Amino acid sequence: MRNTVILAVKLFVITAVATAVLAVVNGMTSPIVTEREAKEYSDSLKEVFETADDFKSLSEIDKDKYTKVVEGNENIEDIVLAYSGGEEVGYVFKVNGKGYGGPITFVIGVDKEATILGYKVLISSETKGFGSQVAEEPFISSVVGNKIDQEIVSASNPSTDYDIQAISGTTLSVKGILSGLNGAVEALSELGI
Repeated sequence: MRNTVILAVKLFVITAVATAVLAVVNGMTSPIVTEREAKEYSDSLKEVFETADDFKSLSEIDKDKYTKVVEGNENIEDIVLAYSGGEEVGYVFKVNGKGYGGPITFVIGVDKEATILGYKVLISSETKGFGSQVAEEPFISSVVGNKIDQEIVSASNPSTDYDIQAISGTTLSVKGILSGLNGAVEALSELGI
């Protein structure tokens, strides 16, 4: 009995020390991770909308409109207006969908004609070699160039402006991307495009 109590106390002390060390390390690295994610997001805006020279979040320009569009749309994380020479030329949507490995967060650039100009996955825990293909060619090319003014679907052989490439073995990952894209379709409609 005495040995059991001693062992329990030792395990408790080890667990408490490990927890304290992890908390300190997390406190030290959390701001660095947050800063890195913010920079990656900022850089991705230019990657998905190359012709734009300035970006402003809709939440800063028209808080009411932003809230109205995002409120009922679980897929939209942010809406950014893209400008070129001071003129509004489109939007960048930061969207998410649920894949096999968890949430997939990505950005898409959309011009005023509702054409996807760029697509980039920011965060994904999809299985390497399977679900991770949604962040690689040729999947990227199947997204870019599509229209986003009506529902987008997956197809084995994409042939319209509303089809993206289905990938064998990655059904949930592709459905996650579709969910995010169609969330952007809904948001774009509410924005009046």
